[in-house]
Amino acid sequence: MSHEMTSQPPVPPETEVHYVLGIDLGTNSVGWAAVQLTKTGKPNGILRVGSRIFSAGTEGDITSGRDKSRNLERREARQSRRMIERRKRRKLKIFNMLQNADLLPQGPEIHEVLTGLDRTIREQYSAELGQNGPDINHRLPYLLRTWALDRQLSPHETGRALYHLAQRRGFQSNRKATPKKDEEIGKVKLGILELEQKMEETGSRTLGEYFASIDPVEERIRQRWTSRAMYKVEFDAIWSVQSKYRPDIFTEDFRLGISNAIFYQRPLKSQSGLIGQCELEKGRKRAPRALLESQKFRIVQTVNNIRVRVVESDGSYETRRLTDDERALLIQALDSGSGTLDKKGMVGPSGIKKILKLPTNSKINLGDDDAKIHGNITAFRLRSIFENKWDELSQAEKCHVVEDVLTIENSEALVRRAERVWKLSKSQAEQLAECTLEPGYISLSRQALSKVMPHLEEGLTYAEARYQAFPDIGKSVDSLDFLPPLDKSTLQSLATIRNPVVTRSLTELRKVVNSVIREYGKPDFIRIELARDLKNSRKSREEITKKNASNEKLRIAAKERILKEAGIMEPSRSDVERVLLAEECGWQCPYTGRVISMTGLLGGEFEIEHIIPYSVSFDDSFANKTLCYGQENRRKNNRSPFDSYSHTAEWPNILARAEKFQVKTGRVGERKARRFQWTPTQVEERYKDFSERQLNDTRYASRLAADYLGLLYGGRVDSAEKTGMKRKIQVGQGQVTARLRDAWDLNGILNDGGVKTREDNRHHSVDAIVIALTSPGILKEFSQQAQRAEYVKNGRLAVTIPPPWQSFTQQARDAIGEVTVSHAVSARVRGGLHEGTNYSPVIGEIGPDGLLRGTRHVRKKVFELSWGQVESIVDPKIREIVKEKIEEIGGKSQIKKLDGNFPILRAHNGVPIPVKRVRISIPGTKVIAVGAGPRERHVEPGSNHHIEIFEVQKPAGEILWEARVVTLLEAIQRRRLQQPIVDREWDGQHRFLFSLTQGDTIRYNNDLWIVKTWMGDPSKPQFKLALIQDARLAGEIPLSGRQPSLSNLQKDGCKKLKITPIGNVLAAND
Repeated sequence: MSHEMTSQPPVPPETEVHYVLGIDLGTNSVGWAAVQLTKTGKPNGILRVGSRIFSAGTEGDITSGRDKSRNLERREARQSRRMIERRKRRKLKIFNMLQNADLLPQGPEIHEVLTGLDRTIREQYSAELGQNGPDINHRLPYLLRTWALDRQLSPHETGRALYHLAQRRGFQSNRKATPKKDEEIGKVKLGILELEQKMEETGSRTLGEYFASIDPVEERIRQRWTSRAMYKVEFDAIWSVQSKYRPDIFTEDFRLGISNAIFYQRPLKSQSGLIGQCELEKGRKRAPRALLESQKFRIVQTVNNIRVRVVESDGSYETRRLTDDERALLIQALDSGSGTLDKKGMVGPSGIKKILKLPTNSKINLGDDDAKIHGNITAFRLRSIFENKWDELSQAEKCHVVEDVLTIENSEALVRRAERVWKLSKSQAEQLAECTLEPGYISLSRQALSKVMPHLEEGLTYAEARYQAFPDIGKSVDSLDFLPPLDKSTLQSLATIRNPVVTRSLTELRKVVNSVIREYGKPDFIRIELARDLKNSRKSREEITKKNASNEKLRIAAKERILKEAGIMEPSRSDVERVLLAEECGWQCPYTGRVISMTGLLGGEFEIEHIIPYSVSFDDSFANKTLCYGQENRRKNNRSPFDSYSHTAEWPNILARAEKFQVKTGRVGERKARRFQWTPTQVEERYKDFSERQLNDTRYASRLAADYLGLLYGGRVDSAEKTGMKRKIQVGQGQVTARLRDAWDLNGILNDGGVKTREDNRHHSVDAIVIALTSPGILKEFSQQAQRAEYVKNGRLAVTIPPPWQSFTQQARDAIGEVTVSHAVSARVRGGLHEGTNYSPVIGEIGPDGLLRGTRHVRKKVFELSWGQVESIVDPKIREIVKEKIEEIGGKSQIKKLDGNFPILRAHNGVPIPVKRVRISIPGTKVIAVGAGPRERHVEPGSNHHIEIFEVQKPAGEILWEARVVTLLEAIQRRRLQQPIVDREWDGQHRFLFSLTQGDTIRYNNDLWIVKTWMGDPSKPQFKLALIQDARLAGEIPLSGRQPSLSNLQKDGCKKLKITPIGNVLAAND
């Protein structure tokens, strides 16, 4: 591995380098390869390759779709702080208003005033209260709220009741708030409904009266779902009674003021600034998906892509587009939101055939094999509320209804408008207020929609309609020397990307590509492939993960069957796939009808075959595979089922056997059966122009990447070429990359077993080499070779492709060996200032040796304690009660069962008090004090930002390295005071060497390492490292040899390095 300390000199400007740049772009990696070209455009050598590793734009498991924004935790914490602060200001405002009206005693501290007032009221009503136990502290405010309904209270008693009413004001939905899961909304509504029923059963007029009737020892008062309306009713009731006795205090103006202070809810902050820009109309915002126009836009696009296959009486059939009349009929049915749709507002192939009155044996091809298509979801949901009135509205009135539902925040306001303007009943109006329409936005603005729709309604595809409406879109613009930052791009689609994963990947792509251009000039072509996780949406990734988990269960069951029936302990992947295919086809060859036995299946009598030949489809998935008797497979000779059998008497039987696939594998099996019937024309339509299809991935992220790189050439297609139009940016689909890697023996470069390894970050560079060489010519040759290929033992086609040039494999090996993996480092001063747990100040304790030892106290839930923490409970009486309860429920291992079955402490009057939280004593953890006055709290400082390394000469002349750890909180304080984040000064005796943060690269023990973390004594820490090429998770890497101490680093002469995006090694000069 090359570890030069200086940057590779750039290519002299007068030297023209022709090369193609291959890029493998993932969610946290960029692999790249510059392959030199001859003057005729043929590859003849590898200039250089590299890998760039970075943190993905989101955190969590991206592959499974369980990732979340890196800002989510910070945003939620900020929201929580704001809510707490607003609640505090609201309560303080109400407290001051009540004091100014002489409804509360004077005093600056709310807690002290209320505690003293409660004590006075308890003493005054001691006889009426009947007891002075701990439960009365909970019930007293509720009793005051109850008494206020029937009798005159003193001003302070009324003020106490009103202030208590203001402390919690119940749930009030905001129709424009972020949509929550149905089960969450249902839980709230169910809780409120249950509470209302209990109030009705007990005859309670108000919420306070109901809570006053509850014994808090037997049943909790808090942690119930309440509605804002309950509190408003109670406030009005109390005010109505007390104003009769003191009209001078309880005036109408004061009522409006105090009511507004208690119940006012600030409107949500407008999110219009986050709406993306229209991809066709510059400066226009995208249209909401719920608009009737947007819904019809989706419908018409879908209908225009539908193909129908009608079977004639003689068995022949044709595949055609819908006629104009059929299109109009289907669009009208889908757009009306009528009864032709299912309960989700969708319709499947059978429903489409019914609408179009097509024969039952005809087939509907929905383009991407979707089982169902969307109707007008907006009209469908609103029709269910308006019923027949919906058809009586004009189109303009319907659009106004949609606008009302989308824009009116207050449910009560929408109910009133629905009753007054749209003449709905009370019940219908309330349903409308609860109605949620499809969230999100389409890619076009309303203005662009109005221009594109007329062309779509003529039957054109979206691409054709877009060109007709906006003929200048996509035309070449001036080429750029380097890629600009995304937010500076002239392309609207790039400047307004909201996907953080795509944004981060494209940003790192820019750094790599621009660095390559500085070294070698602009490439002749760029070929790029995107990882599946980057191309798929979060929802798609979730679905894929669920499907993979389901498939894994089937594979495990297949292995168990192989073990039971064939005695094979470790079956190959191919053997497992054979069993799954056999189960799908009912252990009967779909072509010959022969019965398949386990012995014949694993012994080679039956073979895996592609339904549509691999040389045509390049589809090696389970969805394109089945089994075939070996001799019959050779006779079939790489032809589709239709080509081989449609003219034979056995054809109906073959189709009947294929139809049974869906019994075992559902939709996958149904689609397979459909493939059996594909005619040569259908196969040609689906797989035509293989090279163009492989090098033109049209998915969202792929289009963005191609458009971004196209800025270097004035567009993906360079029209500046005098000899003709040339596609400068080619986006591969990745179906043949693995096959070419196998064919050219590139897997062995990083793994002697000949299987691709993902444990080495350089595997991205290997893929990039293949991507760079995946030219139309290579794809054509691969297609030809695939027609002659045979299955090898592992169930894969053995495709032989000669290397691009004679010394290719050795050059690739040498190039990969020279790769210095570049890791992006983020030294941003951002994150949580401290941990969330609050500790007590240091409490001194005298130990057995007479020395003061500092400890701290912290509160924890009793069911979250370990046994050691149980022994550390501060209060000895509580400690014994908890230990006795643990023994009662089964001992130390059953502590979690204390949740809901709490230990009980008996008060002096015998009232049981559940012990839910306890104070435990812990060693003197390093904590800091934050806040001031009553808000002061002691917390752990949180994560470290960096560590500063110094050398110091000791009195004996020995030079030692010492470290100083800087927490994130300290780094933020330095920035706030406009001081250097990295402080190079200590005490005059220490000389600064360098600083390290997570992700930095160092040279140690003749290798390059990434700093993962450090631990132990802050002045003499121990580090955890990982080799720069190691892609394994931290827990998977052996610890041996990668945990040096600071003194180890000193002895080896450790140096901090800077690795450029393309792997040039520079001195850090920190």
